[in-house]
Formats: sequence, structure tokens, C-alpha cells
Amino acid sequence: MANFPYRALSFDCFGTLIDWQQGQTDFLRQWKPELSRQQIESLCHQRQEIEMVLQAQPWRPYREILADSLLAAAKQQGCNISSTDSQKFAQSQRIWPAFDDTVAALQRLAAMAKLAFLSNCDDGALRITAENTLLQPSALRISSESVHSYKPASAHWQALLRQLDCPPQQVLHISAYHDYDLLPAHHLGFALAFVNRNHTAAPNLPLAHQTSSLESLADQLEELVPRA
Repeated sequence: MANFPYRALSFDCFGTLIDWQQGQTDFLRQWKPELSRQQIESLCHQRQEIEMVLQAQPWRPYREILADSLLAAAKQQGCNISSTDSQKFAQSQRIWPAFDDTVAALQRLAAMAKLAFLSNCDDGALRITAENTLLQPSALRISSESVHSYKPASAHWQALLRQLDCPPQQVLHISAYHDYDLLPAHHLGFALAFVNRNHTAAPNLPLAHQTSSLESLADQLEELVPRA
């Protein structure tokens, strides 16, 4: 769009567009109904910490990391989760739900600039999520599988810039996460938008936009669209 300040809008996917916490807890409530809510919350928290350790090791597919991190967390907490359960858990990523405001906001944002989804998931999971959940099949997709790297390493953003063939200042990167997402994007020169999904303090970074929802961000960016 002529005179719109951004050539593309890039997004952290799981956690900013997709409610990964809800998706994980929904799976565990369905498949392991004997677990209490407190046990599920503790298991998910422990699994996430183990995931970060696994992602810092030599690259391997995210579906393996999802499954192995759940198994390890379950073992530490004494929960009865089998290898079959953990594989089903990893597969469930493809149907984790979007936040309530995501789909409608993306439709508005897609009218302003090219959309790109950057995720630490595998190719297949990101494609299915983009097409079936986010309803944006034409968005650019940068998965961990495509770059053999996990954020917060810079490979996702570097791959995006190669595809767009533009300077980072022309891309607005949108995320709910500081260290994991906004900080590495800032180091590469991207413009930044913080969507406060987790009700935390805003990161100490030069934010171009700061919102409590994706709908509010769409409102802000529509104000930048040139009027006829």
C-alpha cells in the first residue's frame, strides 16, 4: 500500500496469535482427566522450562521437543503420561485455538501490508495453522524447520528479510514476548509492536506501537493508512 510505513507485518505465532496455553491445557484436560487443574498448570510450566533447554541444544524437529519436554516434565512431577500421550500432545499443536481477536484483526491487517508468521514450530504445523486457524494461506511462513534454528536466535528474521528483500525498518514485528521475540528483532533493526497478551509490563524497547489486543493494533495501524 503506497505511503503505508510498513512493507510487511511479521508476527510471533504461538503466544501472540495462537493461544498455546489454552491449547495445551485443553489437550491435557481431555486426555488426562484425572489430573487436577493445578497439576496441569504445573506440568505445562515445567514442560516450557524443559523446552527452552532442549531448544538450546543442536536443532531437531519441534514435534520431538514438544513430546520429549512433556514426558520429562511428567516424570519429574510423577504424572502418568505415556509416550503415546506425548506424541498426541505434539500433534495437537495443529489445532490449538487462536485468541478471540486474532482472525478478524488479521483480515484487517492483511489489507494494509504483507503478513508473515515466524514460529518455532515445524513446517506442517505452521502451514495448517496459517491456513485453517488463522485463515491466511498466502502469508509468508518462517518455521524452525525451514531455518534449523529456534528463536531467540536471529535466523527467522534474517530469512524473512531475504524473502522480502527490504530493510528491517520497513517491517513491523509484532509479539507478546520480550526476550524471546522483540529483543532479537530490535537488534536487527525491525520496528516493534508489543501486544500485551500476558498482562505484563511493557518491554524497555523503542516500541512503535503498544496495545492490549490485536484488534487495538489494527485500529492504530489503520490510522496510518493514507486517505484518498
